[in-house]
Amino acid sequence: MRELAGIALPYIAEGFDPSNIRRIAVDFDGVISSASKPFYEAISQAVDRYYNAILGLEGQGGLVSHGDISAMKGTGLFNNDWDLTRILIAYYLALAYRELEGRGAAEGFLLRLGRGSPGDPIGWLKGLGGYMRSEGIDLGGLAEAKREFPIGALASKLGAGGLGGEGAIDGVVGFVMPRGGGELARALRRLVGFDAEGIDLVRELFEEIYLGPSLYRRFYGREPPIGLGGGREGLMALERPLPSKEALRRLSDAFGRLGIYSERPRAQAEYLLENWGLSDAFDLSSSAFVEDIANCASLAGAPRSAMGKPNPRPFLKFLESFSGDLDAIYVGDSPSDLHLVSNARAMGREGISFAGVLSDCEDPGGTARAFRRGGASAIMWDLNQLPEVLGV
Repeated sequence: MRELAGIALPYIAEGFDPSNIRRIAVDFDGVISSASKPFYEAISQAVDRYYNAILGLEGQGGLVSHGDISAMKGTGLFNNDWDLTRILIAYYLALAYRELEGRGAAEGFLLRLGRGSPGDPIGWLKGLGGYMRSEGIDLGGLAEAKREFPIGALASKLGAGGLGGEGAIDGVVGFVMPRGGGELARALRRLVGFDAEGIDLVRELFEEIYLGPSLYRRFYGREPPIGLGGGREGLMALERPLPSKEALRRLSDAFGRLGIYSERPRAQAEYLLENWGLSDAFDLSSSAFVEDIANCASLAGAPRSAMGKPNPRPFLKFLESFSGDLDAIYVGDSPSDLHLVSNARAMGREGISFAGVLSDCEDPGGTARAFRRGGASAIMWDLNQLPEVLGV
């Protein structure tokens, strides 16, 4: 038996009755796929590439560490890696604005932001980067500014205020510019793609790094618009399946095919499941992916980022389709997954329980403690322990 953070695994909470469970739903990343390290690296590289390859600022990369990403994700507000990349890029732009303001050059920065062309975002950003370079902004200076305004402290501020998704932009600006910066916040939303018209450059940058050129063409049917160059393989190639086929067989035999609720694109998830020979264990027709969540946002007239985890509304719609009135358990790997289930329960879906897995976490001990504090019904090392937890 494995013990972690003083918790013997698998842990089953007092009062949890596994015999009530009739259906199983899971997150994809960190539960089915070992996605944590590839995604963390894609976020880190995307921030660096935004500043050195697109804006053209001089200096070394390494602007965002895996610890920085863990701090942001630990708030439970940043499950979507595209949106977290946007926030981290916006954070450094706010630091650059602060530096420019100290040099009397902030007005020129905002002026250039207002001249952006939706049809040529890369050309627009290169022009903006040229202005920043002319005013002495470089990566070394931004890294130094980070010491005064550390990302860990930013995460604490955003977490305390419940500022996730697009709303985090206001929190970033308030953290870096406490005297106010409404005009800057509006400009940053547009610059990092929350209010994008045309190409969503941050998402494209992340996807090109994560997929690599070949898989990018496969999933998007076009050449990568940024063109980072080379025949390199994307970070997706590092992912491996976490559950065994035997564990999935035992679970699907007892509870029917598993459902997936994930903010990953459907085509990518189905591609990996097919490659690993795991597709038969899942009810993909009743599963929900990022496109389905975006569709819920569109129908509600809300920003897509507002419907991501831990917003329970798309999740409740998924549960209605997948499990109906049957009691179900959702297996996730992050605080945002636990918050998602708690929010669904608060909206009347009391028959949904949460089980947390730890094997793909950057900080499994801290995550285990967060799961226990948050009232998880079960905590496991990985999905292979779920048959034991549910007695099958």
